[in-house]
Formats: sequence, structure tokens, C-alpha cells
Amino acid sequence: MLPISAKDRVPVIPPDCEGQDDPPTYYVKPASVFERAAFNREMTLRGAAYPSDAQAYAVMRAVIRESAPANAEALLEAVDAVEADRREGREPDPEHAALLAGIEPVLAEVPEFLAVAAKRAHYLEVAPLVAMQMFCVGWENVGARFRRVGGRLPEELLAEVPQLHALAVGSKALELLRPTETQRKN
Repeated sequence: MLPISAKDRVPVIPPDCEGQDDPPTYYVKPASVFERAAFNREMTLRGAAYPSDAQAYAVMRAVIRESAPANAEALLEAVDAVEADRREGREPDPEHAALLAGIEPVLAEVPEFLAVAAKRAHYLEVAPLVAMQMFCVGWENVGARFRRVGGRLPEELLAEVPQLHALAVGSKALELLRPTETQRKN
């Protein structure tokens, strides 16, 4: 069940500490409407934007058209089908997925596709850290003394948190930031 107030505190025990006596426990809060906007602003300031699937598929289509392989029509059909399946929340047809997997070595040499992949990787690495910095509101059994400065965890304190812990806590904060449709219904 999702918390319903930005004043709620949700405990997070990192996966490597589950089952321990007195494990490190971090507390995150759900974001308010304005805090969601502040998170998005912070991500933009850090150059962390997640290119959409549509952008990635558009690059794939351009590469296929430009390289004009003998099976270009089948590849373009596979891109369209996989994109539609993912958009609808379905698993792609294995035959289509296999076709696209076959062009990955070509895509790995295309600067435009590498740029999309790099932007996605950067976002996925930075988002949990920013989320922890903004939405962590306390902790217990952690070596450092908790404090917030200017409404957030200072970067030097964030650096003292083990990477696995920061990712787990930040991921939980992101989950609260953008709940799935099923979570919202519960």
C-alpha cells in the first residue's frame, strides 16, 4: 500500500542487510506535487533526461533505412511491432525481438543510438541518487549522523552511504514519486 501523505515516512532496509539484527534503516517520504516538479528540475539541471522509447525506435528505424540491409522491411516491421507491444505492456514477439537483437552490433557503432543509450544510462545512475538526496528524511543504524541542509541530504553525506544502500533507498523514493497504475488503485 502506498503512503497517502508527503508527511509519511517509509522505511527502507537495503537488500544486503535484510535479516540482520538492527539493520541500517533509511526513511523516505513521498513527494508533494511541488517536490515532484523540483525533482524534475534537478534532473534537468544535472543533464539527466531519459530519452523515450519512441526516440530509441526512431533511431533504429533511421539506421535500418540508412544501412538498407536486404531484410530492411522485416526489420522495420519488427521495430513497429516491438514498439507497439512495449507501449501496450506486452512482451514482444520472440521472433521480432530476435530480429532486433541481430542488429545490436550495428547499432553499437551508431553515434545517435549510443547517445540515446548513454543518456538513459546516465539518468538511471543519477535518478536514485537525486531521489535519495531529496526524499530521505532520516536513518537508523547508519554510521554517519543524519542531517539535511537546505531541505536535502548534503552531497558529502550522501557520499558516505554505501552505493547499494543509496540505490535501494533512491529506487524506493522513485517508486513513491511515480507509482504504477496498480499501486495507485490500492
